[in-house]
Amino acid sequence: MNYREPIGKRIGRFLLLMTTIAVIVGVVVITQRFSTETLAFVVGGLFAIAIIAVILLPICLLGYALLRARMERPQQQTQQTVPMVFQVQPQQPMLGQQNGYGPGYGTPPMMESMGRGAIREWEVLGGEAE
Repeated sequence: MNYREPIGKRIGRFLLLMTTIAVIVGVVVITQRFSTETLAFVVGGLFAIAIIAVILLPICLLGYALLRARMERPQQQTQQTVPMVFQVQPQQPMLGQQNGYGPGYGTPPMMESMGRGAIREWEVLGGEAE
């Protein structure tokens, strides 16, 4: 059987080969023009970058793993349900919009009957869960 690889894969391999050859030729041409001191400086810089990358890579991977674990944790925990609380208050008229009452127009009759020290009554709906 005559099996041929897809054209995309062959083109990708060709481009990788050409890029590798171009990089090698470029490095050879550039290093021949450098003085010994300059070449030592460039190699030392590349070596320092490689060491920093080797040191930082495990730290970055550990940070990524911890972040991922923290992101997954809330989904695994059981959610505690908090009962809804409703506060019921007696209906009070809106001042300034009912029968012309408002600032400077006197006090509505309902407010007069309540007086200044009126006691508010609250009613709790539902029982306490014990």
